[in-house]
Amino acid sequence: MASKPSLPLSKQVAYAIGQLGWSTLINIISFHHVFFYLPPESEGLPSLIVKVAFWGISTVGIIAAFGRLWDAISDPLVANKSDQLISKWGRRIPFLAVGGLPAALFCAMVFFPPNRGETTLNLVWMTLALILFYLFLTVYVTPYFALIPELGHTAEERLNLSTFISVTYALGIMVASAVPVIAGILRESFGLDKFNSFQYAIGLLCLFSAICMYFPVFAIDEKKYCEAVPSNVPFWESLKLTFKNKSFLFFAFSDLNYFLSVTILTTGMNYYITQLLNEDIEIVNPMMGVMLLTSFLFYPIVNLLAR
Repeated sequence: MASKPSLPLSKQVAYAIGQLGWSTLINIISFHHVFFYLPPESEGLPSLIVKVAFWGISTVGIIAAFGRLWDAISDPLVANKSDQLISKWGRRIPFLAVGGLPAALFCAMVFFPPNRGETTLNLVWMTLALILFYLFLTVYVTPYFALIPELGHTAEERLNLSTFISVTYALGIMVASAVPVIAGILRESFGLDKFNSFQYAIGLLCLFSAICMYFPVFAIDEKKYCEAVPSNVPFWESLKLTFKNKSFLFFAFSDLNYFLSVTILTTGMNYYITQLLNEDIEIVNPMMGVMLLTSFLFYPIVNLLAR
């Protein structure tokens, strides 16, 4: 069988733009979900759910943990279905096409609760929106990452793709942290209150994210560039084989720690800025910009060392 052509630079960029989209969505949740539902009194935003559920554990913390648990359950199921899919568009791109728009929609819906006060209905709304958001994000992200070894035919090509998406993931953090800045612009331009301006800013970024997530869908011909064949390995056997792979376990452990660290940072950033530093929440965006620009300085070094 003839080898597949290498992915052109323009299509590598298009692939990476997809990550900019979903990174913006997941970081909107990380930065603003808890802050939106349980805002400090000084911010002038209404509290939307009760602060404590039981044993001192916050309601929003329990729901967020359940959302991540659901994410962990759905990941291998989507991965297995994607591996076995046979279609004229390939195994991965159809999942990206199905998952992108609903993920953006349900991310926005998290921030449009039915009431402006502490109600059970808001809690139910948030829970369902988060579950559906994580479900469709998984439908998009799991096959998206599976494309890396299939589009990258050499170690260098895979490394380049990984570097590109690492950059766009960081840019997604930057974009998501800009919600308060955009909300301030909307508030001044259209006379909106703080609550509505926050919602509309998130709505605009979710629209932006949805557009980004469809760049790889329309730009990449999976059949033309991917070296892969559908798998017929049953789900449980596939799961067992995965956990027998020591290299995967090391990667999964490091990946877990990376995203845990990033989530702790992003979730607490709004509170840190407004409550501990007593600064305006709009400072979060330039602060994250400085942090990310500093990290970008190390990207070429890491890329060279990894070769």
